[in-house]
Amino acid sequence: MTLTKEYTMSSRVTHLPDYATAVEKIISGLQEKPGALLPVLHAVQGEFGFIPSQTLPLIANGLNLSRAEVHGVVSFYHHFLSPHRGVIQCRFVELNLARQWVVEHWKPMQNNH
Repeated sequence: MTLTKEYTMSSRVTHLPDYATAVEKIISGLQEKPGALLPVLHAVQGEFGFIPSQTLPLIANGLNLSRAEVHGVVSFYHHFLSPHRGVIQCRFVELNLARQWVVEHWKPMQNNH
């Protein structure tokens, strides 16, 4: 009796959002509006919960803008979320904890010398 299970590619669960289809659908409904970039970005964030970096070139191509223009708008407005936002916040907490440890332990170590 063997207790191992053979896995194939079909047995793996891989769910990747179809960014291209969703972005095309969003752009098709909004691209005729003047200043369509902001409404498109809001709709993309509404669809995925943040602005995936993979969507930036899709948005740029769909609106005839450069990737730099789209990236500039996303990075300028604080309400557009990136997928890496939590990592930055965690590092900030780690730095605060390290600073707190230094403050608590530095003076006692100095007094001993």
